Amino acid sequence: MAQPSRASSTAILSFADFQFPIKVFAVAQDKAPVFVKVHGECGARLRQEFECTECKESACTSPGCAPRAKNVPAKHRVRALQVERDNLVPFSEDEILSLRSARTDELEISEFHPEETVDSILFAKTFYLVPADDGAGYDLLRQVMARTKSVGLGRFYRNGDVRFVHVQRHGERGLLLHELHEANEIRAFPDFPPPEEPVTAAELDKALDRVETMVQTQFRPEAFIDPFPARIFEAAEKKQSPTANARKGNVANMAARSPSAARSSQVASAPAEKVLEESRSGPASVHALPVKPSVAEDAAVDSQRSGSPGA
Repeated sequence: MAQPSRASSTAILSFADFQFPIKVFAVAQDKAPVFVKVHGECGARLRQEFECTECKESACTSPGCAPRAKNVPAKHRVRALQVERDNLVPFSEDEILSLRSARTDELEISEFHPEETVDSILFAKTFYLVPADDGAGYDLLRQVMARTKSVGLGRFYRNGDVRFVHVQRHGERGLLLHELHEANEIRAFPDFPPPEEPVTAAELDKALDRVETMVQTQFRPEAFIDPFPARIFEAAEKKQSPTANARKGNVANMAARSPSAARSSQVASAPAEKVLEESRSGPASVHALPVKPSVAEDAAVDSQRSGSPGA
């Protein structure tokens, strides 16, 4: 497991009458492939253009708008808050800056609560907290939390924004920081009707027997990995031309592939996904409990996938 290369920010953490410097590291790294738009003929990147919605030809014809090129330059772009569909309220950067909180880069713990008090539904992002000094204050906070079996709640003043945060112990020596959603950001749980027929005792016993065979003694997060990014990067490596001069031909071949051909290739290279999709078709019912494929069937699917030319 690779360690983060650099801190995303630094801050002064304060609690009670103590304070000490810390470094903040992002816990997770997005491994999803990032696609950009390129010109199918030459392979060059496509540039985003900012056009005025009132522009009909080569200049903006909106009343009070001076004639200029159709692509609005950066100095003429301002931010606006969309209050309603057709009601935009513009703000200058100075106006926005004046409304922000002071940029103190302070993480202030103002409350302590028993562990497990905060519902995980409030967790938005997670960061590692690492001491930026000799770690004495950091270790003091950890020992306080361990002795009181508590977590810290407070505010993180960063880049002019105020983030509500949850700080907890992690592992043998560490601390975690969770940025929290605000209460008004959480939606109510959707209402849904009860089942027409209650679950029978036989169905419950059958499900419990099956679940007992699925219980694991240790959670292995590496077993739950989306194979799509790895397949994309592997395919990209195969597509790379031996010389830079062949880039145009590669891009042209990519553009020539039709969507239907791409879908056909995906289906051919992933028979297991097709089997799962077909098994999910039609109305599902808890009273018709699905049967997990046997080990032999799983092995056959894996063998068929590994032997597929598109795998």
